[in-house]
Amino acid sequence: MEKLLRDRGYDVEYRRGITAWEIRDEELKALLIMTVAAPAHVCEYIFPFHYAKRDVGKPVALYVTIEGIPYKAAIQGSGLERLEYIANSEFTAECLRKVGLNVIDVIHHAVDMDLAKKVTYETERRRNPFDRFLERRFGDICKLIYVGRHDPRKGLPLLAEAMKIVHEKWRDKYVLVMISEPGAKKYFEGLNVYWLTNFGNLTYEHTLMAMKACDYLVFPSLCEGFGLPVLEANSLGIPAIHSWFEPLSEFSSQEFNFVFNYLLERPMKTRSGQFFIMHEYVPDMLADMIDYALEVFYNSREEYEDYSAKAVEHASKWDYRLIYPRLLEHLEVE
Repeated sequence: MEKLLRDRGYDVEYRRGITAWEIRDEELKALLIMTVAAPAHVCEYIFPFHYAKRDVGKPVALYVTIEGIPYKAAIQGSGLERLEYIANSEFTAECLRKVGLNVIDVIHHAVDMDLAKKVTYETERRRNPFDRFLERRFGDICKLIYVGRHDPRKGLPLLAEAMKIVHEKWRDKYVLVMISEPGAKKYFEGLNVYWLTNFGNLTYEHTLMAMKACDYLVFPSLCEGFGLPVLEANSLGIPAIHSWFEPLSEFSSQEFNFVFNYLLERPMKTRSGQFFIMHEYVPDMLADMIDYALEVFYNSREEYEDYSAKAVEHASKWDYRLIYPRLLEHLEVE
């Protein structure tokens, strides 16, 4: 969004909050609020939204995500039902509408294909430091990568159990590269796992470089508001391994990603004012798909390369220059 706005001659400022005086400032042309739509997070934006839109007459857009259904008791009488939400996925929109919130549009997240091409170019010319490092350390074995936090909806214990099954067959022919939080290390003892760094330590471009240095993204999540790492990996030509549930199924593809069905859908109560919608599966299901991905990597290289090319082609349809102009329309930016 910043790139699109600057290309159109606008300056962009980031704020954690905004005052009435700042909203009235003539230099402020529009207000874009981006937040989780759980009541505890979005309540603080009720006043800025209405003040900018109704009292000052400036364009304002409330762009949100959520991983499940907000607590209805936290919404009733709060003023949240009078906001206008732009959802980042059909799944987010459905969750919000179930409790009576007003979703006026759905605009999916997007990727920067120019940046993905740059990372790919640097990697192909041996200028990706992560690629060189991982090759020196592990050689040409298949490299899986996980990028994300460690919390109940991310499924890291399931991933660890699945890797134990995979390890019995593949042992020294894989490595799982982790960019996550130290608390998850206990699950992966005895496996071929390399902890590259803690989640959040790398810049965005360096995170993409780390992805590009690997062969598959493993995304064991049970619950998402969008699931952007899958799309980011695909933009780099990296197939992803994940369960097939909304919203991942809104933008992923069974043609080149390695996907499996979940067993059941379960709401999980949280402290964040929402029920996570957990899509449960057993480790064997994830293990089978990782095993299949490894078979393709080692025994059908042409098939792997075809999946990689199709992933890039597909991700290009989700470039921010194609997706986010609709969000600019809500800000009345031509």
